[in-house]
Amino acid sequence: MSTTTEPAAQGRCDARWHQARLSKGIPMESIIVYQKVPHPGIQVNLHSYYSQQGIPASITFFSPSGLTHSLKHIQELSGDNIGRIKDESPTF
Repeated sequence: MSTTTEPAAQGRCDARWHQARLSKGIPMESIIVYQKVPHPGIQVNLHSYYSQQGIPASITFFSPSGLTHSLKHIQELSGDNIGRIKDESPTF
């Protein structure tokens, strides 16, 4: 196991917990188990949906990164009607 003097999860929501462990001299190792990357077809898929179905009444995101990677496309496709869409996402 490697040790570090920096929080293994620096910048993540659990950074304070990791910092507390480090301050007590407990070594840790950080392992990335997934990466937040946009779906390569998100723009095409959204365009197809809007072309076939129109502006959705609501949109649900199950992760903050889903919103981050698709918001620009949704805004472009919705135009002035963006305010008609309700957010049904869980609270993160």
